[in-house]
Amino acid sequence: MGKNVMPKQSKAIDPFQAFTYFVGFLIAMYLFLAHDPVYKEHRDKRNAPTTPTQPKAVLDSLPPLLSEESCAPFAEKVYAAYRPQEMKSRAWSVIPPGHRGDLNFNQVCDVFQHFNNWAYHNDPKGKDVIFPPQFAWDERFGDCDDRSVSLAAALGAIDCKVRLVGERFEAGWHLYPELLILRDNLGDFTEYVTNRYYLDFDWQMAYRPDGNHQYVWVNLDWSAKHPGGAYNGLGEGYFMYPDEGKCTPFSNTNRNRYAKRR
Repeated sequence: MGKNVMPKQSKAIDPFQAFTYFVGFLIAMYLFLAHDPVYKEHRDKRNAPTTPTQPKAVLDSLPPLLSEESCAPFAEKVYAAYRPQEMKSRAWSVIPPGHRGDLNFNQVCDVFQHFNNWAYHNDPKGKDVIFPPQFAWDERFGDCDDRSVSLAAALGAIDCKVRLVGERFEAGWHLYPELLILRDNLGDFTEYVTNRYYLDFDWQMAYRPDGNHQYVWVNLDWSAKHPGGAYNGLGEGYFMYPDEGKCTPFSNTNRNRYAKRR
């Protein structure tokens, strides 16, 4: 009689051992990618703050010739949407009790930070819309003019002096706010922002000189997650002053100035 050969039983896989191998594989991949120069370059580019390349629909209606008359139609839309009196409760809601009192750097950064998680959306095709500042504040989405007008109105609600800048970029027109501060306070503001946002010790704040040499305009564009980020435009466009209802063209302004901490 032949041998009764029993079928070989396959060795059962230990679930814990399989999990250990899987975790080890993930750790090995992480260590490899962390030191891989190609992946590191891709990661750094992906995480770098960028200005959306879509041209602004409303601003694209501006003609190529810069003049107060050509600025007026768009400026009127900005002024109509700029309503700081309706933004007081929202602006103060993000300012903790310890930062209240007279206008200070804490308050400016508290309001600015509210817009850091902004989701970019174009206007509906063929429509030139600026959201009410309250809606843009609550929903935190829209395009550059929605964010800029809402941020400017919120800062105006806490007595900041602001203006809106419509500037040409390579991809089209872009809108962003600027904050007016005393030139003598520029070094202190730079030091405050450096410490609050853990920036490099030698970081410098981007600003634009005002016609009155006692003041400067600090960049509040979304190119950075803090006030004073670098300017990225082509250096020509319009200054819009919503409190005065005034709009003036500019070209080749000396805007790439940088302030060091004290």
